[in-house]
Amino acid sequence: DLGSSLGATAISMRDALLKADPAGSEGCEIHAIDNAPAMIQASRDLIKLHETQQDAAHPPVPIILHEANLEEHPLTQASVVAMNFTLQFVNPAARAALMRKSADALRPGGVLILSEKVCFDDPVVNEMHIEMYHAFKSRNGYSDLEISQKRTALENVLVPDTLEQHRARLLDSGFAHCSVWFQCFNFASLIAIKG
Repeated sequence: DLGSSLGATAISMRDALLKADPAGSEGCEIHAIDNAPAMIQASRDLIKLHETQQDAAHPPVPIILHEANLEEHPLTQASVVAMNFTLQFVNPAARAALMRKSADALRPGGVLILSEKVCFDDPVVNEMHIEMYHAFKSRNGYSDLEISQKRTALENVLVPDTLEQHRARLLDSGFAHCSVWFQCFNFASLIAIKG
């Protein structure tokens, strides 16, 4: 789990493994990597809380936390790499290398799940998606001021790519297949499979 934040993806991965086949998850490990000490501590607390609610008959798959820069931290022998809303904060010049590193770390048939905010080449379409997303946030209780402050805070920090840029980068990085499996407004999740 690259850019693991509070650890929700790592916990969900562990739950899915245990639900699919409790005995078959033996020997698996989940590695969660984030560069923010506060996120690692919050993850540690959330994982500990979650473990108290687990079925004692099946020990949980270990989640190993790494406080590290994901561009520098070694990745090896992965079956699944998840990267949710993280690549958009990586320097655009370093994104291709990180995708190659992720592909190299995966076993044949392994998958990368990449979720990102995306932009569109057509400025009219791009603005339409942004407006629809802001209307959605407004209907869910965010004030116009909160929406504006968030947009300003992320300007020039979050640098989105188009879906086409993501696809091309993934295929150039060694993935054999790539598809969008979910999209809502200007947020999309892709799955890439290593050949």
